[in-house]
Formats: sequence, structure tokens, C-alpha cells
Amino acid sequence: MTDINQVKNAILRKSFSSFVQKCFYELNPSEAFIKGAYIDLLCDQIQNMIEGKNQKLIINLPPRYLKSVICSIALPAFILGHNPSTKIMCISYGEELASKLAADCKSVMEADWYKALFPETKIRTDKKSVMDFETTKHGGRFATTISGAVTGRGADWIIIDDPLKPADALSDVVREKINELYGNTVSSRLNDKNTGRILVVMQRLHAHDLSGFLFENDPDFKSIVLPLIAEKDEKWQIKNRIAKTITTYERKKGELLHPEREGEKVVNSYRNSMSPFVFSAQYQQNPMPIGSGMIKQEWMKYYQALPSRLDKIILSWDTAAKAMENNAYSACAVVGIGNENGQKYYLIEVFRGRLNFPELTKKVQEISDKYERIAQGRTITLIEDASSGTSLYQTLKGRIASLKSVFCKGSKEQRFNIVTLKTEQGDLLFPGKYESWFKNFEDEFLTFPNSLFKDQCDALSQALNYGLENYNQVSQNMPLAARVDTMCGMGGYNTGIEELYSMNNIPYKSNEAMLGGMVNLKTFYLAIISKLSISFSRDSF
Repeated sequence: MTDINQVKNAILRKSFSSFVQKCFYELNPSEAFIKGAYIDLLCDQIQNMIEGKNQKLIINLPPRYLKSVICSIALPAFILGHNPSTKIMCISYGEELASKLAADCKSVMEADWYKALFPETKIRTDKKSVMDFETTKHGGRFATTISGAVTGRGADWIIIDDPLKPADALSDVVREKINELYGNTVSSRLNDKNTGRILVVMQRLHAHDLSGFLFENDPDFKSIVLPLIAEKDEKWQIKNRIAKTITTYERKKGELLHPEREGEKVVNSYRNSMSPFVFSAQYQQNPMPIGSGMIKQEWMKYYQALPSRLDKIILSWDTAAKAMENNAYSACAVVGIGNENGQKYYLIEVFRGRLNFPELTKKVQEISDKYERIAQGRTITLIEDASSGTSLYQTLKGRIASLKSVFCKGSKEQRFNIVTLKTEQGDLLFPGKYESWFKNFEDEFLTFPNSLFKDQCDALSQALNYGLENYNQVSQNMPLAARVDTMCGMGGYNTGIEELYSMNNIPYKSNEAMLGGMVNLKTFYLAIISKLSISFSRDSF
């Protein structure tokens, strides 16, 4: 029996996933632990943090999927078991939640099995606080709220578990306060910036919650986003530290996160009992529902490799509003144009950053030089003749041979219509291999024009509108639908309407511009042609 216990203890000390299961039974002795594969994934990624392979991690998953048991209860106990001098700061949205999680963690560490597992880790008995308990080795777990006092406290680990409660999700004031507190106070509490760890675990509640804020502002954070229903194929490698093997966690689009515990019937009840916005945010980890914008995800097509030769590479810049601004984003979309099996547009790269004017100037030169080396004489660098772009163009004129200043007509939404069309047609292709910039781009792309920022999408639409205008010719012999398609891409729908009226010798009426707001392109074409009493076949589309 002793040998068996020794083996069990050896496993619990080495495997964080096994330790989590033991903690669950300690806190819920009458409940069955129904293990899901995603738990091994989360534990593996967290153990990578413990081993120093990653310092910052965001975990987004639905409510009641053991995130607090794993991150706020088991993890501090596991860390202190291995190193009782570690200082851990645990932060939640409210004192009641923070106190409950602290009490549960302390309860685990006071259990007999834990004391046998980690005999060197002892909680001081002269300090009775549950929210702030210490070990005899001067480490411990300090619990507070997101708005609580942390000044004067340092930590080796900061664990933020549900910093925003659902009731406050729609409050701009509360969300901004939390994001500011993190940026100005919490993140500075690490004892050693080179070795300290920050773990954020939460359900998504709003596009601009703390996760959204960190995705936008701190590229050092890695992330694990696990929707209740997979919105795309998922594949992760998991290291088994006992067997020393690698297994694969794989989930296909449409599969549930933990069907053994919450099957299709339960999931449907969630979906039917709450608003689409709430379900999409809290359960799908997508606070802006996919499909709420102009682009549908199922339209997106991917390439595994670029064509051997691209006819042109367009570097399209959307710059910050002010020349010396370093708080707003500037973005560059790199688009290749190829004619294999018909004209296609390939999104090669998207750069996005907060840069002051000297930094922006240097970055434009750097990216232009990079692609000029790749495709000599076949690059075009576009800078919009507006805001800081005007000054940027004047500064770089003569230094970049392919530099073009462009003036964009119409609204951002109107200019984006060509992107919508080319994506739906499958003529705009996206990288099929993982790129670090792609997630941020995709989030903005699939929610445009409802996204908080529009710079990446604006840079892309500028590239496609320029490419269409300069590398497609409008032929009077084209089918009517194709002519409208091409003209609308050359400067927004309003331009297309004006051209179409002119072609038919009908005076253009400015109030017809309202048609430009239509998202469905076929409907748009039909509406114009109906106005003009032009007869054609719907099959031409």
C-alpha cells in the first residue's frame, strides 16, 4: 500500500492535471469528476508557464468549466507546494468571490493528503486571514478585488480570475476602469518583470473587456480561446509529463467543448434562454457575433502557398489621424495580385502598431524595402492622402520609388464593399498557415464595421480598390453585372451608381447614394437596374 501511495504522490507532484482532479474531489466529495480533454490542454499550458516556457497567458472559456478550480484554487496550491516562498496575488471582480476562492485554496492546503504531498509547505498559524495567508517560508496567497488596494504589494505570480462581472459588461465606465487599473497598477506589481507570471482567466463579456484590452495592447500574451461550440477546427499538442509522450487535442468545427458533461440538449437550452449577444460572448468567447459584420466566416478561403510569381504586391497604409500621434494605430496590408486560374488577391501580411511619426516613417521604409527585395519592380506602396498620410508621403517621396499617394472616395463601409465582394467570390485568399498577426486581423475583419478599430480593414480595402482600378479594365463589352462590379470597386458604390447612370444617359440623383449602404451585392445590383428599367438575366450573376 505504501508503494502505491508513493506512486500516487509522485504523479500528483509532477502532473498538474492529476493534481487538479485531486483538488476537485477535496472540494466536491460527493460529485463525480467528468474529465474533458480540454482540461489536460489547460493544465499543460499552465504547466508550461510554471516551467518558464511562457510568462503571460489568457484563458477564455465558458462559465462553470472549472476555470476557477484550476487557476485560482489548484494552481496556487500547486505552486506553493513546490516553492513555498512564492508570492501569489489572486484578483477577482468582487470580495465575496475572492474570499470564497481563497478559502477553498486554503482548505486544499490544510488537507492531510496535501501535507503528505508537500511536507515542506506549511501555512502560518499566527496569521488567521483567509484573504492573505502566508507560508512559513514567507510566500503565500494574497486575494483582492480588481479595484482593491495592491499598492505596496509585490508578487511572483498574478492570477486574474473573472475581473468583470456580467452585470457590468455593458458599462463603459466600469470596463475602462478595470482596463486602466490593470495597465496602471496591477501589471506593475510583479517582483521581477523578467521571471514573473501573469495569468488571466475569464469568460468573454464584451469586445472591450480585459481580454480584449490585452489582445490589443500586449502582444506578449499567449491565449487559449475555447468556445462551447467550436467555430473552426482546433488542434493542440499536449505533453504528458508522466508518460513523457505527446498527445493531440483535436476538435472539429461544430463539436462541443465537453459533450460528456453538457451535451447538445443542454447547449441548446443555453442558446434558447439568452440573447444571441450574451451567448456569443459568454459561451462562444466571441463578444461580437461572427456574421454581425459585412463578412461571413464561411466565405473565407485560404492558400497554403503563394503562387510562384505575383504580378504585383501592394503595400497599403492606413495611418493614425495625427502626424505625431502615438496612441492611435497605423496599419499596413500587404496584398499580392496573381492571375493563376483567374485574378486572385492574396493577403500576405498585416502590420499594425502604435507609432509616432519618426517610427512610422522608418517602418514604412522597412516594409517597402523588404518586399522590393522579394519582388523587384513589382511593388506599390500606397499612402492615403489624408491626416498623417499627407505628411508621411511628403517625407518619403523620392526615398521609395514605388510610393503612391491615393485619395479615397466614400465612407470606410463603402470602400469595404469590394472586400466583401471579393471574399464572397473566393477571389481574396488568406494565409492557411498560422501567422501571429492573423487573429487580431480576423477579429476586426469579421466584425467590421462594428469593430472598435477599422485601420486594418481600411488598409485592405484601399489595396483592393487600387488593385481593381489599375489592374482591371472596365470594358463596355462586359456583362452589365461585371461592369457594375468593377466600377463599384473603383471608389465605392456611389461612384458605381454615377457611372451606371452616365452610361445610360440618365441624370444622376444624389439621393440614390443611399443604395450604397446595402451589404448584399446582388440586391444592390438589382435595385440599381430596377431603377434604370434595364432588363437582364439574374443568371448573369
